[in-house]
Amino acid sequence: MVPLSLHSGYSLMQGTADVHALCRHARQQGYTRLALTDTDNLYGLWPFLTACRREGLRPIVGAEVTDRKTPCRAICLVKDRDGYSRLCRLLTERHTCEGFDLAAALGRLGKGLVVLSSHPDLLFAGRAAGLDMAAAMPEKPVPRAHPLRRCAEQLDLPLAAVPGSFFNQPPDFAVHRVLRAISANTALSRLRPYDTASENAFLAPPAEYARRFAVCSQALAQTEVIAERAAFTGPEFGLVMPPRGADSPAQTARELRSAAYEGARRRYGELSEAVVDRLE
Repeated sequence: MVPLSLHSGYSLMQGTADVHALCRHARQQGYTRLALTDTDNLYGLWPFLTACRREGLRPIVGAEVTDRKTPCRAICLVKDRDGYSRLCRLLTERHTCEGFDLAAALGRLGKGLVVLSSHPDLLFAGRAAGLDMAAAMPEKPVPRAHPLRRCAEQLDLPLAAVPGSFFNQPPDFAVHRVLRAISANTALSRLRPYDTASENAFLAPPAEYARRFAVCSQALAQTEVIAERAAFTGPEFGLVMPPRGADSPAQTARELRSAAYEGARRRYGELSEAVVDRLE
């Protein structure tokens, strides 16, 4: 079993766990790999990578992306560097495009990702687009007559156990409820069951998930298969220098200055004194 849907405090007003505490808890529970899939963002990526190195875990990079107008959502796990670039573009569109449509956006930007969803419409659309898809089975196994099972069988998609985690320990559910109440601008007593995650949405040990999914153990095994495909462990940024070619250092410096000012004029128009000072 590999946890493929973990939310930290960077899932704003949802998750309760600090990234470092989350990774430490995962190691203590016996995991060696895990995915951080905060909602509509990669804000926690760098502390996640740092925490995984510290705890001896292999990170899986991803995010849970939501549709603007429907309940559809998809967990997107990165397979390679191109997939990471596309996930960044997907999240940018989610935040900047009023008419963002998740199914259409995944059709354009889903290559290089493993996409998991429990929404049949999204599974059909992703399959039609040729994406690497899996049906995400949530908190507990769904009956054979459930639309998710029927959809997975019709599309020949694997079922993966994806019990979402929003906190580390059962008592943290109370904190999660407070966050959800603040987000909804309501009282705790007025929260409806679907306003919060399940009280079981904590990161449990593998033995607990084996018990919960005992009647569908292949869904647990599928998480291992998906984790192997989601092999990207984070972008590697070193010192990137522009090519100098045969130019002298002085000529290179002049070209850099010219390009910087040209870019600033394109972005700012007439350059203010503050912008010029920053450029210099």
